[in-house]
Amino acid sequence: MSAARKAARILTLLLMISGVTLFVRAQEARRQAALQARSNAVKEARAKAQTQVQAAKADIESDRAAAEKGLQGEAAALAQEIVRRVLQPAGAGR
Repeated sequence: MSAARKAARILTLLLMISGVTLFVRAQEARRQAALQARSNAVKEARAKAQTQVQAAKADIESDRAAAEKGLQGEAAALAQEIVRRVLQPAGAGR
């Protein structure tokens, strides 16, 4: 094989290797972009979930406070009824 033919063959092989290298680099760049997009989506989902959890906790606290206030009112009414019945003269209202 002549020197020119060997040089042409080497040049062809180098170009093929360059093409493969560029392909692999492009593939790696696409993979990295996909991983970054996935990571961003996970971060966004976590932030949204955290916001929902905080809102749910606030709702629960609000419901608890309302229930406590209602129970306090009922307890006061029951206490008054108990006192009224205990202090009521025997036989009255029966």
